[in-house]
Amino acid sequence: MKFRTEIDIDHRHKGEISLDQSLIMLGSCFTTNIGEKLLRCGFDVSVNPFGTLYNPLSIEHSISNAISLRNYTEKDLVTDPQGICHCLDFHSAFSSDNPETVIMRANQAIHDCHEKIKACHWLIITLGTSYVYTWKANGEVVANCHKLHPDDFERILMSPSEVEASLDRLIKSVRSVNNDAKFIFTVSPIRHKADGLHANQISKAGLLLAIDHIKDKHDNVIYFPAYEIMMDDLRDYRFYDEDMVHPSLVAIKYIYAMFTDMFMSDKTINQCSANAKAALRLLHRPIVK
Repeated sequence: MKFRTEIDIDHRHKGEISLDQSLIMLGSCFTTNIGEKLLRCGFDVSVNPFGTLYNPLSIEHSISNAISLRNYTEKDLVTDPQGICHCLDFHSAFSSDNPETVIMRANQAIHDCHEKIKACHWLIITLGTSYVYTWKANGEVVANCHKLHPDDFERILMSPSEVEASLDRLIKSVRSVNNDAKFIFTVSPIRHKADGLHANQISKAGLLLAIDHIKDKHDNVIYFPAYEIMMDDLRDYRFYDEDMVHPSLVAIKYIYAMFTDMFMSDKTINQCSANAKAALRLLHRPIVK
């Protein structure tokens, strides 16, 4: 008798990701969890170059800005009551009390990502929510609200068709400069409790429907079932962190193993393991004076 609902991994793409390839990972904090493991394994991977992004429109907007080499200026910044300057397209790691610093960081990230997109083999995109926030002053979608006053933003739920249209534009935009790029889409298993658990389910369902449609419209667009692995295979609170929302380290390790099994050859997996162990040994090298 089985006491688990294991997820069947599609092995048709096994061996397609290798260490000599370039990757870009965009999306929620789950992206960072998996991206850090790939970095330790020796992959050439850019992980959330604009900071954490949660919704499809913010990800599309960021990719479009990178491809068009958007140039940010002081007009694109907002200042909070503490005098810290923020750009609503970027994570708070880009913020500073010096506006020139924010602009420099933003434009450097745009330039670096532009070059990366043109050369990358894979874009791995994790969608977190169908909810988007717009800045009321100009109606534009924001990537990060930076804890500014809630009245300055409007919250909108994207329909599945709107999510699909956004992903369609994103894929076409990337392939206008890199026709060989392949895409892996996944849905973050992290529940957005602030939305309410029912609203979270509606949000996730919209993402899942849109990805299911978009992968049938484009070649080399693949779905990785991180959401299903967490919700079904690992549906036990021992696989969650203390907040009972984020996956535990054990769960992240398990989902990562499923990812490598789906996309990497056994030879690449073994090399990744060796690289990660070597990187860990370097961290523990004694300091000799």
